[in-house]
Amino acid sequence: MFRSKLFTAFFALSFIWPLVCAILIYLHYNVDALAAWRLNVRNLLPIDATFFEAWVIAPQAYLGFFLAVLVGPQQVSRDLTNNALPLYLCRPLTRGEYVVAKCRSSSFWFPR
Repeated sequence: MFRSKLFTAFFALSFIWPLVCAILIYLHYNVDALAAWRLNVRNLLPIDATFFEAWVIAPQAYLGFFLAVLVGPQQVSRDLTNNALPLYLCRPLTRGEYVVAKCRSSSFWFPR
């Protein structure tokens, strides 16, 4: 999947939002940075459970789901075209073990 420049760009851009949220949290609790930028704490977002739910977790969940939708079919399609999936599933192999095996066969997660 990382041969596609569009996918690689989307993957890299998906890390920007958590970085922005981390900067907001840092600014909210760092008095020296607030004084240097002349910001008021009330002008920033309140850092509470709603912040983490609506601004951190929800956008990352959508991005992660979109990435899984893009990557998942390509990982399984090779096994379907080579008729290997029925061979894997005829043995006592759980879905989790199949996913771990697919991750291990990928050169991105575990370089050879």
